[in-house]
Amino acid sequence: MNKLESLRVHLLAIPGELKIDPDDLLTFADHGTVYSAAQGTNQHFELRYKANIIVQNYSGRADQLMFWLLQWLAVNQPDHAPEAVAFQADLLNHKSADLSITVDLTETVKVEQTEEGIKLHHCDPSIPPDLLPANPWTLYVRHRDDETTITTWVAGE
Repeated sequence: MNKLESLRVHLLAIPGELKIDPDDLLTFADHGTVYSAAQGTNQHFELRYKANIIVQNYSGRADQLMFWLLQWLAVNQPDHAPEAVAFQADLLNHKSADLSITVDLTETVKVEQTEEGIKLHHCDPSIPPDLLPANPWTLYVRHRDDETTITTWVAGE
């Protein structure tokens, strides 16, 4: 779960008064599913899960923490739903709270078979795995009996 680790690193890098102690930040992947549209040589798949971030004894402002989280989300999950983030708060006293935040995340994994073995590449989450071809694509243009190769490419590269 590359995105979960990336989100953890991002939250621990928040500067100043919002800084989170690493011992107070717990991260989990809940309700995970593997979406696979594998057919033939297409073995690509997608991980879908709820990232659960628990910040214990948080004494900063929750809205500022959400701002930092949304900045990460805009870059790392740009196709997220408007309601992709949910939270619960347990107010411990007038200065601190335990926050539980859930974030819907997806990670598309492209499977490539090479001479060295199988390689897994994490791709842009906005590309569904059933649209990623397992083999290179070639674009041709045909005019009457003349066929011209325009380009060849591999999706996700």
